[in-house]
Amino acid sequence: MGQPVYTTKTGTFWGIEFPAANNEVSNGQINCGYLWGQIISKNTPYTSYNSIIGVSDDVHAIDNAFYTYINKIRKRPLRLQIQYNSWFDYSRKVSKEKFIRSVEKINDELVTKRGCQPLNAYIIDDGWQDTSKEADWSDKVWTINSKFQPDFTDCFHSVQKAHSQLGLWLSPGCLFGGHPMMPRMQEYGFETLSYGMSMTGKKYMLKLEERVLELARMGVSYFKFDGLFGHLNLRDFDIADNPFPSSNDERLNDSHFDEQKGYYLSAGTERLIQIFDKLNTVNPDIFIAITNGAYLSPWWLQYIDIVWLINAGDAAKGDNRTGELVYRDQIYHQIWKEENTKFPMSAIFNHEPKKTQTNETPETFRDYLYMNFSRGTGFIELYIKTDSLSPTDWDILSDGLKWARKAFPTFNNVVMHGGSPQRNEVYGYTAWTEKQGYISLHNPSEKSQSYHLKLDKALGVPETKKRFKVDSPITNIQERSLSRHYHYGDTISVTLSPKEIIILDFIR
Repeated sequence: MGQPVYTTKTGTFWGIEFPAANNEVSNGQINCGYLWGQIISKNTPYTSYNSIIGVSDDVHAIDNAFYTYINKIRKRPLRLQIQYNSWFDYSRKVSKEKFIRSVEKINDELVTKRGCQPLNAYIIDDGWQDTSKEADWSDKVWTINSKFQPDFTDCFHSVQKAHSQLGLWLSPGCLFGGHPMMPRMQEYGFETLSYGMSMTGKKYMLKLEERVLELARMGVSYFKFDGLFGHLNLRDFDIADNPFPSSNDERLNDSHFDEQKGYYLSAGTERLIQIFDKLNTVNPDIFIAITNGAYLSPWWLQYIDIVWLINAGDAAKGDNRTGELVYRDQIYHQIWKEENTKFPMSAIFNHEPKKTQTNETPETFRDYLYMNFSRGTGFIELYIKTDSLSPTDWDILSDGLKWARKAFPTFNNVVMHGGSPQRNEVYGYTAWTEKQGYISLHNPSEKSQSYHLKLDKALGVPETKKRFKVDSPITNIQERSLSRHYHYGDTISVTLSPKEIIILDFIR
């Protein structure tokens, strides 16, 4: 759902500019449409979403043409959003005092002492909402608990002193920390499902819209909308005349219900889009992330900024940094290499980097951090325990953030290269503009491996006769027997030691 159709012989792409559309090929015929399922009343016209066709000048470069088109229709251009999130620091135990202490500490360590640019935002994750026995959401949903002031006054003052802005976590479906309110939401007459709220419920969605617009007018500049059509492990569908007692009953997986699910996803997507558009009216520079229960369609970017990786846990699994990288990078490989999903890597939210303890060498943290940033996402959210980082940790984090800012102009073109992380094959990421580029390489295996990479159009390297000067923020070029200069068409050959990470910067 929400993916384009490519014609690989004629170099065209097709689709409908609506995230919940189905663009597919059946018996050699392209069909683009979406299940709307509403009654059109007399004298009340309905205008469908635009259908589009695009043409590439090279059948092997349809992606370039398609992503160029997506960039043109985005609500807001790709921005480098670097922010702090309170979840890994405090989880639901976050409070005004704890949050402000982290804001002051991070700003002091990164900005004042080490010369980083101020963070774009500081985020209060799950834990600010009032779900106590006394909480009343009958008229205003998502009220603020007693750990914070009713208007976040001191939190706003704290982020403003840090030359930044305030962001909030919120679950449209009342999942996770909002779930304790579900019994009362039913009592209020709001439209509930078995696990969460209906994204098509007229009464609830109006109250949700009123509340998020109010928060935006207060000055909240970022929203993490977590839990839309369910979450990582389940989907919750609002199906008319559901024959089963639960809206996430496994028997609903029968294809017999696909059409009704399509109606719900289309209607729910349309209602969420209306809210996103109104948020943009309140603040044209707002930053919106949709996470759990969303789905990867590039047409979301007409309304929001970032979509969660979808099929991965919050914390990367693994016994060490290599394991964590392989876990997350294999998800990337699955989405972009195996499934061939069309969505800009630069608009992905991946729940990293994480630094919650100091039980690793500086080199290990440094390599992990740069490999993480080389994925090229324009959304860097720091999951750190602010009181646990050593001065060296802050040094490395600062250097990494400065590298990400320097490399950011290329992020819009990032691609994955190499083999499967899960099979311990060498892999990495690369991104280029006319003036600069970078290549990351990771050997996750226990043995040395040789790797060869040609600097050509297939990799995104601009075709030019001018040479590129090579440097690295973490790798000694001379020790690796790498040249200081490369031209378009050259092949880089390198032998990587077990678990080694290499980052190469190219400047023309």
